[in-house]
Amino acid sequence: MKNLKDKNCGWHDIDWKRVNVYVSNLQMGLVVAHIHNNMGKVFKTREKLIWSWKARALAVRKVTSNPGSKTPGVDNVVWLSD
Repeated sequence: MKNLKDKNCGWHDIDWKRVNVYVSNLQMGLVVAHIHNNMGKVFKTREKLIWSWKARALAVRKVTSNPGSKTPGVDNVVWLSD
């Protein structure tokens, strides 16, 4: 897998299993920190998750791979390719 921030890294070059594990670990860490009432860690982990390129890429993948992605949106445009 290439560096995800590399401009030459394509959508199909991303190791989605690794990205999914990374995001899941951040989400689990967020829950554990909240359960332990460690608000400092909650805020740090939340910011890390929000600004993570991997988390954003995974969100885009989930949205574009669901069945509703084949229907036009408010702009009446359907994107059929990456």
